[in-house]
Amino acid sequence: MKCNGTRLVTIKTLHGVLAFVVQRFQGSISGEGTTSLELTEQLCEGSMSARLAECSAYDSHRLSYDEVAGLRERVTGKPLLSDQTIQPLVVAKAVEVSEQWPIESPANTAAPALPAVTPQVDWYAPQSEEVLLLTDAIQVKQQKASRGQGAGKLTLERETTRVHTDVWLREQPTGDFSSLMAGIDATGQEVVSGTERVRCQFRQVYAGRSEPLPVVASTDGARTSRCQVAELFGRPVPVLLDWYHLDKKVGELMRMVARHKQEKAVHVAHLLDHRWHGHTDAALAYLQTAVCPKNTTPLEA
Repeated sequence: MKCNGTRLVTIKTLHGVLAFVVQRFQGSISGEGTTSLELTEQLCEGSMSARLAECSAYDSHRLSYDEVAGLRERVTGKPLLSDQTIQPLVVAKAVEVSEQWPIESPANTAAPALPAVTPQVDWYAPQSEEVLLLTDAIQVKQQKASRGQGAGKLTLERETTRVHTDVWLREQPTGDFSSLMAGIDATGQEVVSGTERVRCQFRQVYAGRSEPLPVVASTDGARTSRCQVAELFGRPVPVLLDWYHLDKKVGELMRMVARHKQEKAVHVAHLLDHRWHGHTDAALAYLQTAVCPKNTTPLEA
């Protein structure tokens, strides 16, 4: 390989766009030209620095692709990336991480069994031991197969499809939480399920435990979530309706029960106070004695 002059390369970085002169080499066999940056693999595809690619993918967990592109432009003063450029970065990172998960979660029949779980947990007792497991499904609209290319250009029509991703939060012995979800390949297909990853984590941490594990699952109350948790441990476990959905359900029902907005606000406040402290009997008593309903059916519910 011999030097074949120099080449001006435009590099996109977190600090903006830099013009960089690099040596150009020519292969002795193929005769194809390349640069020192390409030989040392210092840049990502599109003459992008590794740090710019990493930060853009990281920010995409909290912002939309379009917002991340706007953030980069506000910081650097130049439109470095587009939303269509950022999306492959996120997919590539997801695939890179997912490739390790089948190794961590082998389909091995000799793997240690999950510990037994306790059928009941006194979750309102301050000293009661519990291991929290939270799960929910994030639903988004499926992206279009293609985008419009201007007036007069045809676009592919599609049916509106919802894509959901199961997300799990598992409490660790330290009190922190680890986030778990399914692994995917480059086409978005699942290579290891989120349930299997949760099962693997519990095996690694609690496989040597002799006493039943006091697992408490917090879900949105959907039947799918309950079935997933029961499948995970081989039997139903204690389930708490998460506070967001409890608050929402009480408000929706009381809207049909209360005679006006002022009554609704008072009733909801009392009921949520009782429920926060686990006083189910007090909440039921309040509904039976303090509420004058305009509709008895939602009151029974």
